[in-house]
Amino acid sequence: MNLNDKYNEKMILEEFRKREIRQYITIFLMLLVYPAIILISAIYESHLNKIPKIILYGIILALLAPVVYIYYNWRCPRCGSFLGKRFLPKFCNICGAKLR
Repeated sequence: MNLNDKYNEKMILEEFRKREIRQYITIFLMLLVYPAIILISAIYESHLNKIPKIILYGIILALLAPVVYIYYNWRCPRCGSFLGKRFLPKFCNICGAKLR
């Protein structure tokens, strides 16, 4: 392993750590927002057709945006492959890059 490989490995580890932090923040926000969405839908349950469209669009966006973001964020910094549902991966299954 030469100096360039060590530098690249360090950059991969740093980039993965940034992605991992963003992943945790997104999941935390989902845990805050989803109960609020459930509460709003419970309040309007008997009047679903009376929900203001802006609230309805906001609910749809709040449900879909984090899922899409997680899909694009949770990737290997080296090869870009999706890391799947693995929690705390140590390496990429595709390229073998060390992530921890």
